[in-house]
Amino acid sequence: VTGVPCGDTPTPTPGDGTSVPGGETPTPTPGDGTGVPGGDTLTPTPGDGTGVPGGHTPTPTAEPSPCSAALGGNLWRDLDEDGLQEEGEPYIRGVRVLLHTSDGDDVFEPDGDDGPLALRVTLPDGGFAFTNLCTGTYHIRVDPNEMRLGRPLDGLRVTLQDADENARDSIDSDADPVTLATDVLRAVPGRIDLDSDVGFVVDPGSDATATARAATPGAGTPGSGTPGTPGPGTPGAGTPEPGTPGPGTPGVGTPGVGTPGAGTPGAGPTATATPRGGNATPIATATAEPCAPCRGGLIQLRLRYLGPRSTRVSAVADKGTWHARQLFDGWLEPGADFVLAAEHGGRLGALISLKINGRTVAVVDATCGKPTGPGKRYGEHFELLAGRSLDGIALCPRARP
Repeated sequence: VTGVPCGDTPTPTPGDGTSVPGGETPTPTPGDGTGVPGGDTLTPTPGDGTGVPGGHTPTPTAEPSPCSAALGGNLWRDLDEDGLQEEGEPYIRGVRVLLHTSDGDDVFEPDGDDGPLALRVTLPDGGFAFTNLCTGTYHIRVDPNEMRLGRPLDGLRVTLQDADENARDSIDSDADPVTLATDVLRAVPGRIDLDSDVGFVVDPGSDATATARAATPGAGTPGSGTPGTPGPGTPGAGTPEPGTPGPGTPGVGTPGVGTPGAGTPGAGPTATATPRGGNATPIATATAEPCAPCRGGLIQLRLRYLGPRSTRVSAVADKGTWHARQLFDGWLEPGADFVLAAEHGGRLGALISLKINGRTVAVVDATCGKPTGPGKRYGEHFELLAGRSLDGIALCPRARP
C-alpha cells in the first residue's frame, strides 16, 4: 500500500520506521543523532568544541623561538660633546664590544655575576650585533682594553649617558662613562633591538692628548743705568822735549748699573696628537732620545701599514705565550700607524703574526733574537717606525733590508 510506481515495495531497514521517498533509508553513523540531510554526519575534531563550520579547527600562530632575540648598536665620535648622535659625526670601527650576562640587578659586576659571553668587532659603519640570544637579561660593554695606548679608543672617553630628554635610545649614548657598560637590557624572543649606541669624546687627561707648551722669550725692558762720570784728572805739567810726561791722574768713571728686564715667559701653542689614519693613534716620540739595540724582548712597537687600500689589520702574539693573544684588530687606511703594546711589566711575546683580512702576511720576531729597529720592513705591507725593548730604551734605527 505504499503506492510505489511499478509495483516495487522497499525493504525497510530493520528497526527503521522512516518512509523515505524512493524506498531508501540512510544508514546513520553509529552513535549519531544529528539527522544531517543526505545521511552524512559531521565528524567533530577530537577534543574540539569550537563549532567551526566544516569541522575544522584554526591553526594557532607559531610562537617565536626562545633564542631569536638580537641586541646591538654602534659606536660614534661625539664631536660637540652633547651626548647625542647627529649628522656628520663619524662612526668608529675596529673596536671590540662585549656581551655580558646580567643577574638582573642595577649593578654591573663584570668579575662577578655579570660575566662576558660573546665578542664582536665594530664594522666600518660602527655597527655591531649579537644575534640568536635566548630570553634573559644582558649588558653590552665596550672592551676597556680598547682605550689603552695605541688601541682604537686611545685618547677618548665615553660621552654623557642618556642625554636625550625624550629618552630616544636611537640617538643618545647608552653606556656608563665609568664602567663602559649599558644598563640592563632585556632580550625578548623575535625582537631586534639595535639602539645600544655609545659615543666617545676626546679625553684631555689621556696620554694621546697630552699638551706641550713651547715657551716664548719674554719681552723684558733693558736696564736704564746711568753712564759713569769721567774722573777729574789733572793734566801733567811736563817740559817740552826731551821732557818727562806729567804725573797726571787718570779720571775714574763710575759705570752705570742697568736693571735686567723681567720678561714673562709666553704661553706657546697646545699640541694634540692626531691619528694618521684609521682608528690607530700614533705615540709621540721624543727627539734625540737615547737608543740601544733590542735587549730582553720587545714591549712596544709602532708599525705603519703600507698596503694600497683600506683593509682590516690584526696582530696576534703566539708561540711564546700560554695562548694566542690579540694585540691589535682594526681597519686601517694606507699610510696609517698602529701600536702594539704589552701588558704592564710584560713582553709582547715570542712571535707576532701580522694579518690582513685574517690571513698572516708577515711575522715579527719579538724575542730580540734577530736585529730589529726603525726602518725594518715586515713583508710588503708593514714597516717598523719605533719600538722599545724590555729595558724601556728605544730601538736604534737600522738600514732597510
